Amino acid sequence: MSTRDRARGTIVCISLCLSLALILISTAAVEALDNGLALTPPMGWNSWNAFRGEIDEVKIRQIAEAMVSSGMKDAGYEYIILDDNWMANPARDADGNLIADPRRFPSGIKALADYIHSLGLKIGIYGDRGTATCMNIPQSGSYGYEEQDARTFAEWGIDYLKYDNCNTVGNCISCDYKRMQEALADCGRPIVYSICAWGFQAWMPEVGNLWRTTGDIVDKWDNGSDWFVGIINAIDLNMRYARYAKPGAWNDPDMFVIGNGGCTVEEYKTQFSMWCMMASPLIAGNDLRNMDETTRQILTNKELIAVNQDPLGIQCTKIRDDGDEEVYVKPLSNGDYAVALLNRGEEEALIRVTAAEIGFASRPGYGYLARDLWQHSEFGTADAIEAVVPVHGTAVFRVSQVPVEQLPGHVAFAVETDTVVSAEAGFKFTVHLSNTGLKDVEDTAVTLRLPEGWEAEALTANRFSHLDVGEEAAAVWRIMPPPHAEGFNVVGVMVTYSDSAGARSWSKDVRLVVLPPEGSVYLSDLKPLSTRNGWGPVEFDQSNGETAANDGRVITIGGVQYNKGLGVHAHSEVVYDIGGSFATFAADVGVDDEVGSRGSVVFQVWGDNVKLWESQRLDGSMGPQPLTVDISGVRMLKLVVTDGGDGNAYDHADWAGARLLPRQ
Repeated sequence: MSTRDRARGTIVCISLCLSLALILISTAAVEALDNGLALTPPMGWNSWNAFRGEIDEVKIRQIAEAMVSSGMKDAGYEYIILDDNWMANPARDADGNLIADPRRFPSGIKALADYIHSLGLKIGIYGDRGTATCMNIPQSGSYGYEEQDARTFAEWGIDYLKYDNCNTVGNCISCDYKRMQEALADCGRPIVYSICAWGFQAWMPEVGNLWRTTGDIVDKWDNGSDWFVGIINAIDLNMRYARYAKPGAWNDPDMFVIGNGGCTVEEYKTQFSMWCMMASPLIAGNDLRNMDETTRQILTNKELIAVNQDPLGIQCTKIRDDGDEEVYVKPLSNGDYAVALLNRGEEEALIRVTAAEIGFASRPGYGYLARDLWQHSEFGTADAIEAVVPVHGTAVFRVSQVPVEQLPGHVAFAVETDTVVSAEAGFKFTVHLSNTGLKDVEDTAVTLRLPEGWEAEALTANRFSHLDVGEEAAAVWRIMPPPHAEGFNVVGVMVTYSDSAGARSWSKDVRLVVLPPEGSVYLSDLKPLSTRNGWGPVEFDQSNGETAANDGRVITIGGVQYNKGLGVHAHSEVVYDIGGSFATFAADVGVDDEVGSRGSVVFQVWGDNVKLWESQRLDGSMGPQPLTVDISGVRMLKLVVTDGGDGNAYDHADWAGARLLPRQ
């Protein structure tokens, strides 16, 4: 090693030591519970977001089995946590011992724990510091029973306790939580202690392994200033307490809403990204038994999980806030940094960050290897990292400082097209390529992934044998949607290339809104002659929601979103007078994602009191089912949804994109 290299190494070592010293100084002043548990953020599943109080041992066993078969266990998830309503009513026997509901948990909690343990998983349970849990089950709270309940949990084989904050007696909240912490410490079994007191208080790090920093999360992006928080609200609240996070002690912005249907895929990816960056507990809240592949891929992103589980245990810091565009950085134990570029805005945004902003010291002859943790691909850069980030999306990179000669090339690309197109005409779709890396690249190819029934005509070449550093190129298509295309649609773009460091691939989804042919009419824009609905009113251009008018969400079936349509609840009938003026009725139908996998319905289309079409029995695990029905000459169009033969609980049904197409 040369004198210059030794000197450079000494400088880097001093810089790293100073950085670590600052980290230790900033965390040393914060006392935390030291019980040897949860040295990385807990990972698991909780029953509340998917099932509320409707839990039983069969369902919980199935969830545990799904955690194994889905690959979540292999990705690091281990806790199966029963939330409120596992207890009997009243919740205690004659000796004051907690007992499980004998109808829903006939085998008892210990047998359930033994089964979960046999799968290589752990079990969590719910309790409350007051006299009753939040579902007001008599005698279900642990106030005055802390030692007895802790021993019961230990005897059952419990590994994790979520301790809630309802029906309290005294004013000393910290005293109540401290009593249970001491009881757990003396119960004879290691039990992770999760404080659920709905907002940070300074005593919490000394008492719990994790503590809620927010009110309850709901399946929304932004819930304003309400006590119930959306994804972005939870991020903002949780970031206030970053300095308290450390191994064994974690800020908890509540569970995942991922896969429950109220947000876009990008919003769900942002929740996962930022929970990983914030070193937050990763607790899934969807029905694992029938989650779609998109949800599974989000929840099992092992590269992001590695960021969350990094043993250094540092929560990220926001290093830049440009309004809707934010940059977060998290130091990692091997000297890398995780970098998140978050777009809060309503338009996609180019977000850029330099190596110096991230925290790297400049080293001659070195550049930066940036690995995209959603794309699972990497590129080299001399300094800056940038990405075009979708609306409410987050790009996350793991960045290393390496010699320039070891860096791969990079072909950046951008899409130029109209975002609102017509089903009557083709439109131009251009992919601009630019070699922004440090190496020439070979065999660059651009391919498209189109919705079913769409066609694309190549207007230029889409393969390029060689792109020099700084060279640009473009691939152009004319894309033709089918006449029945409607609403939100996604065109996927993939760019592949290779260089001396290997092959790379990058992809991007472009979301388009398709307008129907001229003369078409959306049923949601017409006033029906009559409506009948099983629960609440028929909703227009939103899901059924609950009982109040206009309380629905974006219509979503199997992760596919629609900007137009009818949200109904079985048994439902909606009647229109269409005067014999149209040729075709078209829609996508299914159970809305807002009820998860629950609900089962049958759709029917009637014309002038004649049944023209009937679906199979559809349930919440199925994606959208397209239909086109000939309605030539029909005057009275009636849309019917029945309950599928098993009662109408959770039968939230959508006539998504329901429209009348004109005669050709």
